Amino acid sequence: MKAPIIVVGLMFISTALFSQSHNLTIKGQGVLENLSLTQGSSPEKQIQGSVYWNRDYMYGQVTLSNDKEVKGMLRYNVRYQNFEVVLDRDTLYISEPTLVKKIEIGGKVFVFTLSTEQINGKPYVSGGYFEVAEGGEDYPKLLIRHQKQVKESAYASTYMGGGGTGMKRYVDQREYYIQWTDGAGAVRIHSREDLISMLAKDLNKRERVQQYIKEQRLSVNNVEDLKNLIRFYHQL
Repeated sequence: MKAPIIVVGLMFISTALFSQSHNLTIKGQGVLENLSLTQGSSPEKQIQGSVYWNRDYMYGQVTLSNDKEVKGMLRYNVRYQNFEVVLDRDTLYISEPTLVKKIEIGGKVFVFTLSTEQINGKPYVSGGYFEVAEGGEDYPKLLIRHQKQVKESAYASTYMGGGGTGMKRYVDQREYYIQWTDGAGAVRIHSREDLISMLAKDLNKRERVQQYIKEQRLSVNNVEDLKNLIRFYHQL
């Protein structure tokens, strides 16, 4: 599809989005039926790899905060934290994700939420899409934040022995977070102590959580370990 990337400021959207009679109001420049659109930018071509979670468009469903549903072809741009939507042969992306309740694609569920983490001893707040790895409709949930970091191959001048190409490439990274309640920001997991602090808000469960983490030799970098911990917590 040789359609331009279009930036969309989503104000209202209905289940008729992908039909000729769609009802969508958008902020920006230019007009397409009742749409106002702004030209966006393409991924950097000089960087090897892909910015996308799913290389090809996949059929999925967007559920809005008012519980209206939109079904169509979607693609998740991890690098720029947006979901691209095919509409009338154009590629658009939702630039007001706070109106989105959840996005279901490829057997996964994604939500948009704020998150906090400690950087150099100071709290840092950001927003983005997270995969719901465990928890379903219950809380707390285990969330995964997918990222595409740009790395540069090692390089040295040939007279120093040479090595590497100096080319930049996208590298997949995943970070794990706990979301305690609906509407609350997700908190990044750095250590076992973080997990105990997050999950032991109920003092009656604290000892059992500590014991489970110790007995299972839980790794905060192993997603299956973290999923099993959330399942265990929900059974307490």
